[in-house]
Amino acid sequence: MSFSEKFKTLTGYEPYHWQVALFQRFISGCAPRHLHLPTAAGKTHVMTIWLCAIWHQLETGAQLTIPRRLFFAVDRRVVVDQSEEIASPLIENLKATPLWELLKSQVVSETPIVVSILRGQRVVDYGNVIQDPSLFAIILCTPDMVFSRLLGGAYGDSPRVASREMGLVGQDAFIVLDEAHISEAALEVLGFVEKHRGSVKPFWGMGMSATIRQDADFTLLDDDLSQMSSRLTAPKKLEIVEESTLMETVENVLNNKQWSRAIVYVESPKEAVKLYKKLHTQYDTTLLTGTMRGYEKSKLDFSAFKVPDPLTKTLLISTSAGEVGLDISCDLLITEITTADRLAQRAGRCNRWAECSEATVVVVVPPLKKERREEVEATISYIKALPNISTGALYANPIPLEAFSRTPLFLSLNRASLAQIANTTYPTLKMAHAIRGVETEG
Repeated sequence: MSFSEKFKTLTGYEPYHWQVALFQRFISGCAPRHLHLPTAAGKTHVMTIWLCAIWHQLETGAQLTIPRRLFFAVDRRVVVDQSEEIASPLIENLKATPLWELLKSQVVSETPIVVSILRGQRVVDYGNVIQDPSLFAIILCTPDMVFSRLLGGAYGDSPRVASREMGLVGQDAFIVLDEAHISEAALEVLGFVEKHRGSVKPFWGMGMSATIRQDADFTLLDDDLSQMSSRLTAPKKLEIVEESTLMETVENVLNNKQWSRAIVYVESPKEAVKLYKKLHTQYDTTLLTGTMRGYEKSKLDFSAFKVPDPLTKTLLISTSAGEVGLDISCDLLITEITTADRLAQRAGRCNRWAECSEATVVVVVPPLKKERREEVEATISYIKALPNISTGALYANPIPLEAFSRTPLFLSLNRASLAQIANTTYPTLKMAHAIRGVETEG
């Protein structure tokens, strides 16, 4: 079977051109470091491409050069849970293919592959991976969980098992850091370990984002731009409301525009709750903030933002917890001005699948505070120069560095620090500073 046939067997539809190209990179024995792909380009199907590459090598009798554990890490708990909706059906579908028996020939267990969840309050099927390291596994996690293990901290586990966790993550493992632009420190750690590792088994690391700062070594080609043109050019009218506040603007816009699904992005959880209390009796309203417990987030139902109900007005009020990775769409999006990378991600939730003939992104610009003024002013100049705020326009016009949000400082690791981490039962490294960076004042 060709890659396209394998991909369609597992997913039900044909792959994009970029997915074919990435498959070729995988079977050649390496993964690109930085993927720059627009929102809604199907980045989560890196999991499918990885499975197809393993399938190809096993059926041809080639040496397996592809890691058997895929850690798919994204810095939003709700997105970790949402990616399970893609990973679990993959495993169910492959049971009816020759791949199932090929995988069984490589492992000790009767079940050769599992989908595991490894994040905060939710750990599912990770014990299977510990009991049988020969298992193939898709491990959906937050960066904290995978990188703490890579550096000997093993969040959620006793220090006594840190070396075991380092082995599972640092050997025969493929760490995919999705939405890498919000995990710059972790991305640096990934590059550092790749450079200095002494692994006997394959170890890959890859960052993906629609708004990546680094020079990408994997981007869309002309064939992709043609194939994905409907999504890339999906209409998104940009309206800028200056000298106003978000709270003043929201009710006016909601009352005076035609819409069935709307998303409002609010900067602080406190303001999000205030707005929710004001609007939840008027519309079918969902609240999403980073301060909500993992359990509460897991109970949120976003189905109305996938298949709209023309008879119901559905509203999502969200902080930055919902600005990346969520596979939802709307025909009206309202957001206070923020840096261009965050604004581009938010705009990616509007008319995401080109399902609307008309859609609007309203950007509210209040009187600017001294804090972040330079980045915000650069962002305003950037979006005003765009022909529109479609996904294609954002992708074709790279964000200038001065319009990106500031990244925290991060620890500079070296070969000696890696040796210290690997040979110390209780590492002295400040794990959070390495994974998330160090916030500084001023």
